[in-house]
Amino acid sequence: MKSKLLFFVIPLLLIVFIPVIHFGKNQLTYSSNIVDVSWPNCSSKNNVIYNQGIIGVTGGLNFHQNPCLSKELTWFSGYDLYMNTGYPGNTLGIRYISSPLACVSTDSICLAYNYGYNAAKYALKYADLNNAHSLNWWLDVESDNSWSSDINVNRASLNGAKDALVKYGVFIKIGYYSYPGQWNLITGNWHNNAPAWIATGSLQKRIAIRACSSKSFNFGKTIFAQYTDKIDINILCSSKF
Repeated sequence: MKSKLLFFVIPLLLIVFIPVIHFGKNQLTYSSNIVDVSWPNCSSKNNVIYNQGIIGVTGGLNFHQNPCLSKELTWFSGYDLYMNTGYPGNTLGIRYISSPLACVSTDSICLAYNYGYNAAKYALKYADLNNAHSLNWWLDVESDNSWSSDINVNRASLNGAKDALVKYGVFIKIGYYSYPGQWNLITGNWHNNAPAWIATGSLQKRIAIRACSSKSFNFGKTIFAQYTDKIDINILCSSKF
């Protein structure tokens, strides 16, 4: 009886304590320039199936959904995913005061880490609900979103998001999307050496091509450089994430 009891108890404990894991099923081998889409493209009546692309899971802000994620998934034969980032301050950060770290209400770095961590869990859950799976996730870092004036607080929020994606995703890799000047303002010229997706803010392809050969904002390998021509287009700078 004892051996049979152990046989049934152990699996039950595993079911109780193992968290839901996001499996990254979609592996891109970059071979050409690609487009990226998210909530601003929801009104598009696109009939084109793109070979590859990058799709926003969140709707411009943390804890907000891209309402047309499921539709946009049908536009691509292969894709990466990205989520918005930010830290709006301790008033909202305090909602996550105890998870995953035990913070005090005055510890902005701890609160920011927890905020980023839970924002990434939210994005992963929403992606799973829409059957959106990717091995490559990008963190979108832009000054349009709310950030602290303390670069260490902002870095903590980004680290929290990265850690959650890595913990709850199987073999997920993390890259960063940003405009160099905004990255410097938000993170203090943080050289984290991760894969980089450069926003040029330009309408001209030649500017994006030039960005491919320049040093990335975080000193990581530049994978894409973006320009806009009716839709966001990304020049492929390196085929390996």
